[in-house]
Amino acid sequence: GVGTILGGSKSGSVFAVEDAKEVGSVVEEVVLLEMMAQAYACLRGYEDRLAGRPPGMGFLVGVRHFVCHRRVGVSEEVVINVATTVQIESFFLAEATVKVVHETVAQAELKIWLPPNEG
Repeated sequence: GVGTILGGSKSGSVFAVEDAKEVGSVVEEVVLLEMMAQAYACLRGYEDRLAGRPPGMGFLVGVRHFVCHRRVGVSEEVVINVATTVQIESFFLAEATVKVVHETVAQAELKIWLPPNEG
C-alpha cells in the first residue's frame, strides 16, 4: 500500500533539543525515523480495518539508507509518505520520506515483520 500522514512535534517535547545552528528547538533525527515507522503502522492498520480485520501487530526489524538532510524545527509541520515496495511472505520493505512543504528532509527504507494472525 501507499499512504501519507501529517505530523509534527510540540515545543518542550522530550524529543526536542536546542540547536545552536538553528533558531529554536529541533527534533532529534531518530524522531523522524520513528515517525516513518509509525506512519507505516498507520497504513497497515488502516488496510486491516478496510479488510474487516483488527489491526495486526508489526515490528520494525531494520532500516537501510537512512538520510537526514536537515533537522526539523518543532514548529514545522511534516508530511510522511510511505509505500510498500516488496512483500515476501510476512516481511515487507517500504520506502519512507519526510517532507516539510516540498522539501525532502529525511528518507529511509524500512524492513517490517508482520507476524501471521493466529486467530
